[in-house]
Amino acid sequence: MDEAKPHPSNIPGDYFVEDGCCMMCEVPLTAAPGLFGVVRDPPGYLHCFVKKQPETADEHERMFLAIRRAEAGCIRYRGRERATQLRLVEAGEGPACVDLPAELQRRSDEVIASLEQQSRRPQALWERLMRLWRSEPG
Repeated sequence: MDEAKPHPSNIPGDYFVEDGCCMMCEVPLTAAPGLFGVVRDPPGYLHCFVKKQPETADEHERMFLAIRRAEAGCIRYRGRERATQLRLVEAGEGPACVDLPAELQRRSDEVIASLEQQSRRPQALWERLMRLWRSEPG
């Protein structure tokens, strides 16, 4: 994968928004308002950036949700904490990680392939909903 270039407004740390990737979906601002900001680039385009790195458990959870929900996959993780990498990989967000170790990259590829396979089956969502419905106490 090509090296993701951080937007210059990001503060230093493990998380960043990739330069030129933001579509201003506003998901990061909603999911983790204290962690993201918006700047106007020289050409006049709005672009989000990481203004504060997560410190608390709640902030880490909000960052994870922002990564999961953001539409363009612009929020990246370049940290080396294996638990964070593994959580992102198992959630299908391995591509958000910069330079995954080989075994985690393989696992990421497997998870993404499985998710893609499930999404190709039109009845997959219906089957999951029916299983949930049947498991509800009556």
